[in-house]
Amino acid sequence: MNEFNYTITSTDQNDYATIRTNLIGPRTELTEFIITNLTTTCAFNVLEYTDYIIYSVFDDIYFKKYMSEYMEMGMDKLQDILNERLGEVLVCTFNFTGRLVFARSSSFIISDMSYNLKLLTGMYNDKFPIKSTDQHIVKIKIEEFELTALTTSDYLSIDNNKIYVSKPFIVTQKGAIPIIIQTLLPEYMLIVDIDSEGKFRFRSAQQFQITDASDRIKNLLGLNDASFPISSFKFSFIEASSAPYFQLTPILYLISNLGTTHYSYRDYESTNQKILMKINNYFVHGFPIVSHNFEFSSIISSSALSNAWFQLVDANFHPVKLLSPMYISAIAKGIERKKEEPLV
Repeated sequence: MNEFNYTITSTDQNDYATIRTNLIGPRTELTEFIITNLTTTCAFNVLEYTDYIIYSVFDDIYFKKYMSEYMEMGMDKLQDILNERLGEVLVCTFNFTGRLVFARSSSFIISDMSYNLKLLTGMYNDKFPIKSTDQHIVKIKIEEFELTALTTSDYLSIDNNKIYVSKPFIVTQKGAIPIIIQTLLPEYMLIVDIDSEGKFRFRSAQQFQITDASDRIKNLLGLNDASFPISSFKFSFIEASSAPYFQLTPILYLISNLGTTHYSYRDYESTNQKILMKINNYFVHGFPIVSHNFEFSSIISSSALSNAWFQLVDANFHPVKLLSPMYISAIAKGIERKKEEPLV
């Protein structure tokens, strides 16, 4: 028999992402080995009890906070978890670009965090330790948006300097307000945006005041009942450089001692792993992961089948915590040596 078909299942409840097995294979010296299919359920631990964040809010005094175990994650849930763990010293929220922000009224440092937490916070490409940046901010909550026509007589006063609207605008949607206000204030280096709570934010590296505004701009910004001047308050923040991965990385690999050496490059560094399969998927907690292999096959010594192992890892070759059995289908084809033709 020169071809074998296998269905291999993980059975270790503590490590469903790893399989160790003894396979019967062809009697030829060499074998072509191919994983044809991998099936499991998207049930991964994205946080473990061993995951942590290390931070400092006082000179040379560092604190290490551990997390709990979680499978399913999203912006609101992660924000709640971090605020529960760090709320006494740091406030955590997502900004309008979907990136996580750690904030505090005074300077602080995040010196390190565990691998899983780096993925979830979007700080997997950040260089630690990270020192906070100081900003001054005014937040304005607008209850209802009304269509507003601005003319060249309308103005916003910053630090008692009136800045007039340069040309007429008709503001038709709330999301356009930051862009319009930003065009009024280029010399003041103010950043105007909308935070995750739907509030308008005026931000600057320097302290400032909103000292007055025309009636239509007051109405536009919801400042009709405000008491002027409105002074900025200082806060220190660290913003993640990337969007978070809430369900592992978007690519998983199946690595094995039976795999083909694959080189992965990140910046100027390369790593190599023996890969049998790459799994591209949109992972949704609780849904099946069904993946077929069209890329990888390997030529191995047939004796290697007697001591085979397979492991599911993420895009950075970091082991994953899978909570559901993994099923692998594979084929082993014996390779016959060509008979040498006799010399004439």
